[in-house]
Amino acid sequence: MACIEQRREENVDGPFYICDTCSHCGNCTTIAPEHFQMTSEGAIIYNQPDTEDEFDICEFAMNECPADSIGDDWEEYHPLVD
Repeated sequence: MACIEQRREENVDGPFYICDTCSHCGNCTTIAPEHFQMTSEGAIIYNQPDTEDEFDICEFAMNECPADSIGDDWEEYHPLVD
């Protein structure tokens, strides 16, 4: 499971992040290229979701990560939480 203490600094602020355990598989960039991109160090999230649909696709990418390198802190950040 992704660990907030290993969150890569290149991630933009927001609920989703990728930690240092990224295996460079590219699943997240294939699933949600409008939110994730690959760098030489591994994937990062460069655009946080703004809508429920975007949140859902980022969550799907998180669940499909074979290295469990995508985490979320959505209770703190998610704009749709009451």
